Amino acid sequence: MIGPNDLAEAGNTADLPHKSGSDLGKLIVSLVKNQASDFRLMSGKRPIFRIATVPHEVGNRPLTHEEVKRIVRDVLDERRAEQHDVEQDLSFVYSIPEWGRFLVNTFHDPAQPGTIAVSVRTL
Repeated sequence: MIGPNDLAEAGNTADLPHKSGSDLGKLIVSLVKNQASDFRLMSGKRPIFRIATVPHEVGNRPLTHEEVKRIVRDVLDERRAEQHDVEQDLSFVYSIPEWGRFLVNTFHDPAQPGTIAVSVRTL
């Protein structure tokens, strides 16, 4: 998995700032409040929060591909959005004042076209 030091080498040195009201931001605040180490979003599945090494499904239904894509796209700047469209994978640091910095990895599974997965963990 890519770490924060690897991001600098890839040219992604600036954190993406928090966009007020974003679903990703709300999920991250929930991650911190629930003392989870990370969470995963994947199209066709409910969100999973890892708390004390135990995965917990949250939410009342699976997320669609479009929902997961929107959660990520809503916080990306134009350059990173274009990069994500081309490479289908992206790692960046997302900062929320008073809550911290978080490593976000997005990827598409070539074995399952139409799926997108997102992993978020605290730094």
